Amino acid sequence: MKFKQILPALALVAFLGLPGWALAEAPEGATIMKMADEAPDGENGRAKVVMILSDSSDGVREREFTIARKDDADQAGESRYFIEFAKPADVKGMRFLIWDHAQGADDRWMFLPRLKMVRRIAAEDERGAFVGSDFVYEDISGRDPSKDTHSYERTEKVGDRETWVVTSTPKETTGVEFAKKTSWVDTENHLVLKEEYFAANGEKIKESVTEKVEIIQGVPTKTSWTMKNLKSGHKTNMKIGEVRYDVDDLDDNQFEERALKRR
Repeated sequence: MKFKQILPALALVAFLGLPGWALAEAPEGATIMKMADEAPDGENGRAKVVMILSDSSDGVREREFTIARKDDADQAGESRYFIEFAKPADVKGMRFLIWDHAQGADDRWMFLPRLKMVRRIAAEDERGAFVGSDFVYEDISGRDPSKDTHSYERTEKVGDRETWVVTSTPKETTGVEFAKKTSWVDTENHLVLKEEYFAANGEKIKESVTEKVEIIQGVPTKTSWTMKNLKSGHKTNMKIGEVRYDVDDLDDNQFEERALKRR
């Protein structure tokens, strides 16, 4: 559910009628991850999400929320996200607001309905668990590729899709739980289909796998993917439904901090 402008280079590729990887053996790692970050998905969007949390002893919990996103028309690369939980009862009414900045740390706020309080989420907590799931806050709006150094490794198939494999290393390690990440990026639509996270000792600690991609309003959209903690055996599956892009009736007021309490 992220949106950035398509790279000008890709416009040239489309004009020439060539696939994105045909002009060279493969782009550089940083270029690939920028393509993934800038994959088009409309000027705004809305969807319903069901999170299925499973532990190693087959215990299962479900959480349901809606997510809305709009891009800032005046500032390229700036987006805002509003999330509201509907189920179960213990999280119903919980809301999150994210201002995803092109430069610098993102702004994040949480509304706790039982306390009727808005709490700012500190920048150093962006890699913290998102509502007890295996995803982190940064997964919702996407990790800025400029935070890492990237190295193209090879081309490899994921299912029937051709992908570029890129290794990313955080430039700043404070507050980051992984020392290295490997991403498999679709060479055609630039969606990240698979990720593996490694600790400093080389141990693989987490992995993310995309199970389903659908074309919605002409936009390739991940509608099911799972993040698994390999140390605990806990995993979280996200199922995305009722996806709409370029929504006419999106309420712009919900993307302001003052609106968190008023809904």
